[in-house]
Amino acid sequence: IVEVEPTTGSRKNITRDNAKKPPKDGCCAWGDHTHCAKPYESCQTGLQGECCSGNTKWSLEACEKCKGEWIVLPQKMCDTGHSWEKPLPHISDYKPSGTKHNTKVRVLSYNLFWWKLFEKMGGNGGSAGKLMKAAAAKIPFDFIGFQECMQPYRVLYDAGMDKDFWAWHTNQNICIAIRTKAWKVLKKGEKIVANDQQKKGQNFGQRTGAWVQLQHRKTNETVFFMNHHGPLPLSTGGQWGGPAT
Repeated sequence: IVEVEPTTGSRKNITRDNAKKPPKDGCCAWGDHTHCAKPYESCQTGLQGECCSGNTKWSLEACEKCKGEWIVLPQKMCDTGHSWEKPLPHISDYKPSGTKHNTKVRVLSYNLFWWKLFEKMGGNGGSAGKLMKAAAAKIPFDFIGFQECMQPYRVLYDAGMDKDFWAWHTNQNICIAIRTKAWKVLKKGEKIVANDQQKKGQNFGQRTGAWVQLQHRKTNETVFFMNHHGPLPLSTGGQWGGPAT
């Protein structure tokens, strides 16, 4: 969590590594790549013949020839929604930028489901704040990332933390809260990084990445903290796809 820098020469391509031997166990998929395709889905590509016969013996080569993408089986939880052609984006290897850091931080990520908990249930007696208060009874949180958040100080007040935290609400209802006794905010910003797919009940517009750069008041160590609500449908990367997001 402390500020780091990339290891020299560690950056890799976010698409598949063609040097690796493709796995034989898998299935072909079209669309959002979250499930093995039904027989009729291969016909939606507009291709005919063997791609739409219902009798195709699917392999990686046959799948790509018919404009599909290969799902490796068994599929790991973190790979859900990602194909062999478009794997989960690679994160570069990192190493500390200087001396060993001893500062420990505690982070909370919390989707408040504001539309239900606050708009439909009236806050449910401050249940979200009470849950946070109980969780922080022994060790306080340093950074909090709220998703589906309209009024961060309302939740912090219910938790008895409103005087201990600086909070920021973005235009896309992403909120960040920082414990000011230990940290000071140096910079902040946000950027649109994704857009939900045009699917019924799954399209709520653009998704932002909100960030803050922080400095510890005693050690002067710096931290980059970002909060993001992923686009819908789940594990798809939205309209722009996982690598773009």
